[in-house]
Amino acid sequence: EKDQALAPHYDANRSASVEDANRGGQTLSTLLVYLNDVERGGTTKFGKLPAITSSTNDDNSKNNNNNDEEDIVQRQVIGDPNLNIIPRKGDALLFFPADKYGKFDERTEHEGC
Repeated sequence: EKDQALAPHYDANRSASVEDANRGGQTLSTLLVYLNDVERGGTTKFGKLPAITSSTNDDNSKNNNNNDEEDIVQRQVIGDPNLNIIPRKGDALLFFPADKYGKFDERTEHEGC
């Protein structure tokens, strides 16, 4: 809904072994699917990861002649030093809040703006 936000949070648990055991284990992956285009808002912000820029993306584009890398750079929030994923209908965002052994990754703190 309009003007809603989701405060910074983690999808994995740092030290909730009992809770994890009761629900089948640690959260290893998160998949966000963007179902609509929006005029404003809807951005997923990772406050502990750096923004993707042309310079941070140079190594990836040498190995891939796809325009997807250019697109994600252009869809960053201008002037924000952190990684932002601006939604577009049909996109999906997959990230891993813990490794395959269940070790928590604090860099994956994120929020909905």
